Amino acid sequence: MDQNISKKNIYNYLNEISTEDFLRYTFNIQFSKCLVKRRKMLGLTQEELAKKSDVNRVTIAKIETRQRLASIDVILKLLDALDLEIKFVEQTEEAK
Repeated sequence: MDQNISKKNIYNYLNEISTEDFLRYTFNIQFSKCLVKRRKMLGLTQEELAKKSDVNRVTIAKIETRQRLASIDVILKLLDALDLEIKFVEQTEEAK
């Protein structure tokens, strides 16, 4: 962990961001992992995925390395190009 980032600083930051921002960030982390895995599984380079999805290669690279959060529009383009879909699973009372 970076010496400038203490647990207290992280805790304070998490208290300042909205639940929506936290969920978006968490989703983007998982999406970036899925993106890399699926792209490689299909044998695509970032450039090939860029052409197939109409998303800039630099944008794809930044999403994969978590330097940029993907917009909904970009996520949908990438999902379509990778032949993936998002399924939302309702949480049961027992899991809450």
